[in-house]
Amino acid sequence: MFNVRDQSDGSHPRRLAATVLAYASNIDRLHMLESAITSIGRKHISLNVRPEQYPIVGKHLLGAVKTVLGDAATPELSEEPRQRSLPVPPAE
Repeated sequence: MFNVRDQSDGSHPRRLAATVLAYASNIDRLHMLESAITSIGRKHISLNVRPEQYPIVGKHLLGAVKTVLGDAATPELSEEPRQRSLPVPPAE
């Protein structure tokens, strides 16, 4: 599913980290991320990512964020993430 070159040269992890930072920086202004979220949604659709795959990815992503933040991780990271309505393009 992941592009091997993007994994080996670090571009995918850098994009993911930048996306997490942008999301965290704009958590109360998600409308500012609509274009980026739509682009990510289209990419996921093209790769046939299924909705049932998101919870496991989210679990491990939050685990990685907690590891990086260490003691700076807030208690909210341990709670179930709130469901937000994000723009996802229709399948074409």
